[in-house]
Amino acid sequence: MNHRICPILTGLFLFAAPAFAVEASAPPVPLEAYTTVGTSLVQENRLAQLGWSEAQVEAFLKGVRAGFRGDGRPVDAAAQGLLNEIGRRMQAMDAEEKRRRFGPEAFAQPGYLKRYLTEMRRQFKLEESDSGLSYDIQAAGYGVRPGPDDTILITYQVNQADMSTVPHLAVDHVKVRMADLPPGLREGFQMMAVGSAGMLVLPPELSYGAGPWPEGTERGTPLVFLVRLHEVIAAP
Repeated sequence: MNHRICPILTGLFLFAAPAFAVEASAPPVPLEAYTTVGTSLVQENRLAQLGWSEAQVEAFLKGVRAGFRGDGRPVDAAAQGLLNEIGRRMQAMDAEEKRRRFGPEAFAQPGYLKRYLTEMRRQFKLEESDSGLSYDIQAAGYGVRPGPDDTILITYQVNQADMSTVPHLAVDHVKVRMADLPPGLREGFQMMAVGSAGMLVLPPELSYGAGPWPEGTERGTPLVFLVRLHEVIAAP
């Protein structure tokens, strides 16, 4: 079985491992608990969304029973094709779930952005400024702080609202003018001294707003910047 393509299905067989064995002195586990575990596995891994017929489900369960008996069989071309198709379906479902939770349509719903920012502050122990910037300044440095007209040397990484990275927006030691940064970044860097690092969560109005958005980002969604301030070049 191709474990890389479909790790979810292989997880169903982990219960046959010795670690799952119940000690002789322990009270017996009711059969209903096994039914509940099976239901949970199907629901949590979204197997029901594959749309299999009753005959296909029964054939799958036949294989599960064979696996518990140690009766393995080689994966032929048809089975490999099914695994590939399951992998594609799972990827499509993951993409749809991501868009449902973190896409522009989600953040266009009343109150959704506020709930997201509240959860991010709770999860990452962030503070909130009057403007709506959520931030955490780590390892505060002892150097100068930049002013709005200065140039700064920074390293930064941009994450989407689901915390997935945007690889081409990860930059190491680049000089930028404070005046050229989005409002939330300007505010955040003015809280930092040279040597500081920070996490800045920018709602759309503090990042790119109604202007052009960088390729690879979702217009109208929050962006998470992981930043470090290396140097401040004072304005002449």
